[in-house]
Amino acid sequence: GKLYTTPSNTKISKSLEIVKVFESEDPTSGIFRPVSKNHFGCKDNQTIFELTVFNNYLYAGTGNSESGFQIWKTEAKGIPPYRWKLIINKGAGRGSENESTVSMYPYNGYLYVGTGIRQYPMIEEKRLPPAAEIIRIAPDDSWELVVGDEREIKDKLVSPISGYSAGFGNPFTGYIWRMQEHDGWLYVSTFDTSIFLLSFAQYNPLISDLILNFLEIEGGFDLWKTNDGINWINISRNGFNNEFNYGIRTFASTPIGLFAGTANPFKDKNPLTGEPIDGGLEVWLGN
Repeated sequence: GKLYTTPSNTKISKSLEIVKVFESEDPTSGIFRPVSKNHFGCKDNQTIFELTVFNNYLYAGTGNSESGFQIWKTEAKGIPPYRWKLIINKGAGRGSENESTVSMYPYNGYLYVGTGIRQYPMIEEKRLPPAAEIIRIAPDDSWELVVGDEREIKDKLVSPISGYSAGFGNPFTGYIWRMQEHDGWLYVSTFDTSIFLLSFAQYNPLISDLILNFLEIEGGFDLWKTNDGINWINISRNGFNNEFNYGIRTFASTPIGLFAGTANPFKDKNPLTGEPIDGGLEVWLGN
């Protein structure tokens, strides 16, 4: 019965002075009160990027480029600031390669969490950022790696229960951007950075044809679905046949089907072919 929100900014690389969860019983009054410690007591938490409710707790996911994201939870009871419990630290054992929580969604008794890392500085530095992962948290605060890179945490080998490495095996998966339940399935969309290969191909004619062929097959967001978190079905690997659709930014489950809104900020002409770019947002309906 209360509204929770957090301040954010346009660049995760710049830390805000105020990184707190705020609560309001009546948002129209303009009265919001802080209910968490600043930065959750860790100055490297540069933002709180996601909030959700799961198992009667409020969960908050941070962005932390130094040591990796954190996830906290609270019953949101008593006198603020509330008592918060740290559930996941250091990017789920992956460190800064899991810089931020990008999406969180309760499904079939688990809280699914999609990760991400800021893209553009790495693109400018001409290196590929680490691909994103999915983890899931149980009500008892234990967690599993669903999609991600195998690693050791406290001498214990952690492997993805789906068998998929980070990004579902796609190294261009920058974020696990949105999740949505529809008709009993959990749908997961990605932000795909492969379209930025065009900027490299402009200056290297030897690889331009190779990149164009690759983008036709693999360019654009990926869309997956699952009903158990272990077995996944791929729906699209190429942005619904438009390599400039680099992500699905929002979903809406309705009685007539699942709506998906794409992110596509491109315009003008393809720098390699000179053809008009199929740019601008698209809205799709699937059933």
